[in-house]
Amino acid sequence: MTDLITAQNISKCLEYSEDSERLKKVIYSLQVKTKLVGYDKYFEDDKEPRNIYEVRIKRGNRSIGFRFGDSIANTQEGNEPDLYSVLSTISLEYEAPATFEDFCSEFGYDRDSRKAEKSFKGLKRMSEKLHKIFTDDDLYSNGISVFPH
Repeated sequence: MTDLITAQNISKCLEYSEDSERLKKVIYSLQVKTKLVGYDKYFEDDKEPRNIYEVRIKRGNRSIGFRFGDSIANTQEGNEPDLYSVLSTISLEYEAPATFEDFCSEFGYDRDSRKAEKSFKGLKRMSEKLHKIFTDDDLYSNGISVFPH
């Protein structure tokens, strides 16, 4: 597995954080590793395949794993995902809308869509995983996002 906690990756994350000191503390409490597990269409609407990774995040005695579809540009250029890509995705998936109706409203899905319901359930599962590792204080400082975006 590739370790994403490197000086270059950390520097890029801190550059795009609105509270770099808090983010630095969070990053140094993590182990983040990736492993290439496939090359396929990741999202239902993908037109092109992309590299798919297993991401493992460990913090203290807690650990989670999830699949991560890298960008098509990274895949085509032969680059691996970096810490910035993983953390910015996490910041989007951490706060899932509370209800399916809120999800549809926020993301523009049709409430009668099975695809939308599947996406909502997937986002809720991911959010629950992330809450096992991170707290609101890790991601937000006085209402400002700590994670890169």
